[in-house]
Amino acid sequence: MQPYYLGFLYPFVIIGIGIFIVYQKTKTNKERTKFALSLLQDNVTEIIKNIKAEVVGSGTKRSKDFYFRRCDVYVLPDAVFLVTYTFFGNGKPLLLTTNKEKYARFIAGGVLPEIKKINPDSFSHSVYIEYGDISLHSMEVDIHLYGLTEAQRECFRF
Repeated sequence: MQPYYLGFLYPFVIIGIGIFIVYQKTKTNKERTKFALSLLQDNVTEIIKNIKAEVVGSGTKRSKDFYFRRCDVYVLPDAVFLVTYTFFGNGKPLLLTTNKEKYARFIAGGVLPEIKKINPDSFSHSVYIEYGDISLHSMEVDIHLYGLTEAQRECFRF
């Protein structure tokens, strides 16, 4: 027979397991970001901190790794690296470029998505980014970055 006082411990155990899983995912994303920045640090031309982002995903595979609220933008000569921040901490970093051959080493970590469209002249002075495709095993992600100046939006033309 089980003591009556152990019944209230089960919700705390479940919450603790949830916190541990979120912590591990955040730690992995933080390590990915640190590794990518160490490879790119010599090529960074401009750093833009704390940009507001709005992310919408569609498709059957909904991954929470792609949703973020804020990001830091690291501008490279022919690419843009986004360090993303979710409600819980670091999100999955993204490298946006049309020169996939030069940045092929980032494909293994899932940091280099297949870009469909980048529009720095989107409505309300935001940058619109679209990548992925809607299928059974993937999703399409639309990102709007707000609070960038005209010169900063020009960095997204490559």
